[in-house]
Amino acid sequence: MKVKIPKREQPELTAPTFRVALYTRQSVERSDTELTSCEAQRQAVEAYVRAQRGEGWIALPDRYDDVGFSGKDIERPAFQRLMREVEEGRVDVIAVYRFDRLSRSLLDFAALLQRFDRHGVRFISTTQSFDTSTSSGRLMVNLLATFAEFERAQIAERIRDKQEATRRSGHWGAGGSPPGYRAVKGKLLVDEAQAAIVRELFARYLELESLSEVAILLNRRGHRLRSGREWEKRDVARVLRCIAVTGRVTHGKEIFSGQHQAIVDQECFERAQQLLDSNRNRRGAEQRNKWGRLLRGLLHCALR
Repeated sequence: MKVKIPKREQPELTAPTFRVALYTRQSVERSDTELTSCEAQRQAVEAYVRAQRGEGWIALPDRYDDVGFSGKDIERPAFQRLMREVEEGRVDVIAVYRFDRLSRSLLDFAALLQRFDRHGVRFISTTQSFDTSTSSGRLMVNLLATFAEFERAQIAERIRDKQEATRRSGHWGAGGSPPGYRAVKGKLLVDEAQAAIVRELFARYLELESLSEVAILLNRRGHRLRSGREWEKRDVARVLRCIAVTGRVTHGKEIFSGQHQAIVDQECFERAQQLLDSNRNRRGAEQRNKWGRLLRGLLHCALR
């Protein structure tokens, strides 16, 4: 009697699933245009991932968008969140519009590729036709990263050259305004209320020869910093060292005549510098008496 052996059912083969994280970044040096905005990048990458659906690619719903962040380093909130997901094993593929959206630093880029390898994560650039799962792709990524770092260095050089040209012409340019001034479209205008405090600060320092006592005096008279905070010793020193109050500007170690009005005359400024240097050189020297100025800062002249 023949026994009929049932055929073993063959399991249905299915493609593996790859969880794809879409990362976008908009550089601070560029405007929010159609081609560089995070939304435009995401749409392009999403279309690429949909085309790979037959390979098991599935775009993760979480958004990893860094708007207004440079690629010079990796200290970006969305990117750091993505890296935590990678380390927790929740990502299989990282897809970007262009590889320099990930980083413009060659050292950072190389370190990131090593981290991806440790966690079995592939890196894909959707518009440059390579991925890090192949040796040729890794070679191309490293070559392009080198050029990206070169481009970033050139941008930094152009910015420095522009800043130097601006200062050489006596203009303040971008950045916060120095004490006693307010910046309007790159020009410094005297803030009379703040300028009066700056002049008083210089006069009292030349009289009292003490940063701490000047700070106490300014606070007692109701003067405050722009932030609303009370004056401290380091704040007084910062104003005394600010050469902009003499109507000049600096670039590195060079000094140029500024286009703005001086609020402290040159002689007064130089006397303050000499006194600052003299006090600094005496720091750590033997105290005037063996008790070490026990009443310093406690007793004040009532006429002040």
